[in-house]
Amino acid sequence: MSAKQKETTANSRRQLTNHEWRQLGRFLHRCPGIYVGNALKCRRFLGGVFWIAHSGAQWRELPTTYGNWNSVYKRFARWCDAGIWERMLAHFAAEPDLEWLLLDSTIIRAHPCAAGAPASQGGQAAQALGRSRGGFSTKIHVVVDALGNPLDFVLTAGQRHDVTQAPTLLHGRHCDYVIADKAYDADP
Repeated sequence: MSAKQKETTANSRRQLTNHEWRQLGRFLHRCPGIYVGNALKCRRFLGGVFWIAHSGAQWRELPTTYGNWNSVYKRFARWCDAGIWERMLAHFAAEPDLEWLLLDSTIIRAHPCAAGAPASQGGQAAQALGRSRGGFSTKIHVVVDALGNPLDFVLTAGQRHDVTQAPTLLHGRHCDYVIADKAYDADP
């Protein structure tokens, strides 16, 4: 298989299915503060954002099939500022399977230039940046339902211990079992 065929296959696995797009489209049309405009362009934009999230690539590496990387990034940033991604998560996590809850976390390494977070925007603490043994990082703590659907997440500085976030992630949720690694183990 050639490199071009591999890239095409990888991109097709990251495409939104028609079913996923219908669900997202319904949400977007009902969500205040969102201008969908041309449905095809909006679907392409969401595909680009999901491609970035899935691949972990820099915005500049976004394939041109998703549009100009800078335009996609700017729209993504506007949606971040408007809280649209949080509303989307809350909307799709509205009917969880609460037989089991799973907790876990992962560390995301930050580029050294992220150390200069503007004090006017809360500095490093507001950006969930800190120093751990591995260097400058952010830790993502997440809780998912029995089907693996995300219910909530918390961002902390990289040096924060997992057990400190368990009460926040479990607050208001009643389930039969909680599955987590020993980093979340505590008597409470």
